[in-house]
Amino acid sequence: MKIALCTPRCGPPSWHYHDSVVRWQIHHYTEHPEIGTLHLHPARALPIDVARNLLVDQFLRTDADYLWFVDQDAAFLTGTLDRLLSRNLPIVGALEMMRLPECCFPMALADAAPGGKEAGQHRVQAPEVYRFIGQHYEYTSNSPQMLGEPPEDSLLLTRFTGCHCLLIERSVVERMEAPWFQGYNPGGEDQYFCEKAAEMGVATYVDMSVLVGHACTDRIIGAFDFMSAFRFLDELERLEHLDHPQDAALTEWNDASS
Repeated sequence: MKIALCTPRCGPPSWHYHDSVVRWQIHHYTEHPEIGTLHLHPARALPIDVARNLLVDQFLRTDADYLWFVDQDAAFLTGTLDRLLSRNLPIVGALEMMRLPECCFPMALADAAPGGKEAGQHRVQAPEVYRFIGQHYEYTSNSPQMLGEPPEDSLLLTRFTGCHCLLIERSVVERMEAPWFQGYNPGGEDQYFCEKAAEMGVATYVDMSVLVGHACTDRIIGAFDFMSAFRFLDELERLEHLDHPQDAALTEWNDASS
């Protein structure tokens, strides 16, 4: 087996990324000498969809079995690739949190539930991720995380996720017509790829048992940011529906009412 680690170049990489890659390489060469690796990246900064298409084209010129997208602002643990490979799925990504100005949400979106919303809309799968992390208190850190044993409910079926840390089987991109990625609102080139895969009958999953941090300058955005922000916004929405919100008290995020 051979893995191609593919990293788009869109600006200066984070030191968290460099540190993660070095640690992973030491782990991989020590624990999995039977699995070959190669590292592909553009020679210069490019628009993100252009960079990803270039990397897929380079990947298909190799004999690698899996394309592993890891962005240059990712912070991950050494066993991340092991966990994703163990799922034996055509497309599976680690859980990541978005970098949004108002709130930190997981990059996992599903089709919007019926009930007045227009077709084609999506919802962030924040409640599902919130419940999962709430059941694993040790997960509530902004550092990269990985549970020792993946729980049975840790695979989340999504409509689309990000390529921040996404493992793709070679057959998926071989069968898919180019371009594999394209600038696309509101979900970006990630949505374009996942929905194109879905048209081929290939589903996208997020493995919630392994969380990859999103580096932002010297800090990392992770589960703690999401849990605190989501609970705060959830409480605000609840208070807005009360007749006398001033009489209500905030509750603990992991209490029986969650």
